[in-house]
Amino acid sequence: EVVRHLARDEYEVDGGWLCDKGRYAHRFPDSPARITLPLIRDRGLEPASFGEVFERIAGWVDGKRVAVLAGGRLMDEDAYALSKLARTVFHTNDLDHRRSAAPEAEVAAARAPMSVTYRDVERASAIVIVGLDAEQEVPILHLRLRKAAAAGARIWVIHPRRTRLHDVATHVLVRPGEEARMLAGGADPVIDEALSALRAAGERGVVLAGERPSAADAALLAARAAGAAFAYVTRRAGDRGALRAGVHPSLLPGGRRLGEADAVDAAWGTSVPREPGRDWRGVLQACADREIDVLFLVGIDPITDYPDAELSRSALQNVPVKIVQGLELGSLERYADVFLPAAPYLEREGHLTTWEGRGQRLHRVRSPEGLSLPDWELFATLALACGGDLGFETLEELQEEMGSLLAPLGPASTTGDIA
Repeated sequence: EVVRHLARDEYEVDGGWLCDKGRYAHRFPDSPARITLPLIRDRGLEPASFGEVFERIAGWVDGKRVAVLAGGRLMDEDAYALSKLARTVFHTNDLDHRRSAAPEAEVAAARAPMSVTYRDVERASAIVIVGLDAEQEVPILHLRLRKAAAAGARIWVIHPRRTRLHDVATHVLVRPGEEARMLAGGADPVIDEALSALRAAGERGVVLAGERPSAADAALLAARAAGAAFAYVTRRAGDRGALRAGVHPSLLPGGRRLGEADAVDAAWGTSVPREPGRDWRGVLQACADREIDVLFLVGIDPITDYPDAELSRSALQNVPVKIVQGLELGSLERYADVFLPAAPYLEREGHLTTWEGRGQRLHRVRSPEGLSLPDWELFATLALACGGDLGFETLEELQEEMGSLLAPLGPASTTGDIA
């Protein structure tokens, strides 16, 4: 039984600190609601063998319209395997892990990890934060920002409400969605002052943007205009890894646009779909409109994780087949046609990518409970059952393939087929 977490002795990442959420919010792997064996709906959801479950899924997806929604808790290896499964076995780009979109910021983050680090934040002389509540979303970054302020950095926060940086930063309150207009300049003298300070800071100017709609792309443009460094700061543990792996309707592994798919085709030995897929909301709407035959939900419950619960319920009611993979069913119990039991981070090996783009290795501390398996292994076995092959049988083989496609790329064009 795990009773608490401690910070890893890795000063570059955490400075010896661990946030309260990281220290105590870890009890879900031992939740009474956790399910550790496969289930199939017959007269109800009943235990079954993996063979039965995979055979049933293979029949459902054969020649059908499949869409995939994932949460932000997959490890990097899982996200990569899911991206490949969707494209090479389900033949779809209807694949997403995001709750909001920032098209250009996402490309920049996926193609150029480590463009800003914690150390860069500490050494900055001018920092502009857009649409990010660091204390609530990335607490260790919040501490580094306070450290930068103590060292003399000037900090501006552009956000709909005041954050816990109020005592060390200048806040500019904006209505949600107005970030782009304000950052264009001329609308607010304080923001103009911040942009001027960024230009004067040169390499010591940093722009940090959160996932608030419209904020991140506007912040990226402002950073480029000022010659400042830019970082897209996602809040969930697996978001950056999923983004780099291509769990996205219009991005492939490494931040490649669909028009840059040749390297992926060569690595995977097939031709991936070139038509941009639907984003999270588009997938749910298509399910509600009966345009999708099979919905694959991986570590996600759209009723509780997506802002429009009514749309999520309509989607789940109208799509014929629902496949759920995760630790528990929750509100999906009444909808799921099959359930695949995944192993949590405590029970498997892998990596997670920080908001910096830095890969962090996790080691297994106990054996998987029941019949639970790592997500990537479930994806690989499902591919074989469906007549495909992801091309790896071990975690090491998967990681070697990932390395060939996830190396940092140069800047992408500012126009393209990203959704």
